[in-house]
Amino acid sequence: AWELARAATAELAPKGLALEPSTTFERSDSGRPVAVLLQLEEALDDPPEGWRTLPARPGAQVMLRSVRQVRYETLQALRRTAGGGTAAPLMVVPGAGSPDRSVAVFIAAKSTR
Repeated sequence: AWELARAATAELAPKGLALEPSTTFERSDSGRPVAVLLQLEEALDDPPEGWRTLPARPGAQVMLRSVRQVRYETLQALRRTAGGGTAAPLMVVPGAGSPDRSVAVFIAAKSTR
C-alpha cells in the first residue's frame, strides 16, 4: 500500500495535488483491515483520471485513544448508532500509523434508497 501511495504522490505532485496525510483503512466487521483508501487532500469536482469524488454520507463516528480499542463490540455499537449502517467501517489514522495514536472510526448510515 505504501508503494501505491508513493506512486500516487509522484503522479499528483506535477498537477499541484497531494494526498491526505491521514491513512484511511476499510475494516471488516471483526476490525481487521481489508483495504487502504488513498484520498486527495481536497475534494475536487473534476478529479484526475482514475480518481473519483464520493458524496458526503450521514453516519456515526467515534474517536478512540488507540487502534487497540477498535473491537467487534465497538464496531457493532457504532453500527447501531448509525441506524444499522451496512457499509464497511472506515478507520482514519492521523499521520504515520502507530498503535498508540488516536483514531476516528466512521460507519455510514444505512441507505434509504
